[in-house]
Amino acid sequence: MRYIIALLLANTNTPQSHAQTLQSSLAALAERIDEVKSDHDKLESENKFLQDYIGGLTRTMSKGEIGSTSGSGKGKK
Repeated sequence: MRYIIALLLANTNTPQSHAQTLQSSLAALAERIDEVKSDHDKLESENKFLQDYIGGLTRTMSKGEIGSTSGSGKGKK
């Protein structure tokens, strides 16, 4: 972000150079937005996977605890 501001301040001599600086800044911002969206989608997918995995483990452990208490009265250690 500091780089973009520095470019804006350095190239304000002519309207054309100012427009070119703004265009390149906008292109850089658009590229960064795409990168952040991609990272977000990847993290969201990984989060969903982990939630499903933990949910499965929780269900498995709950079934195991219920099954172990209905036996001879001794729990697993």
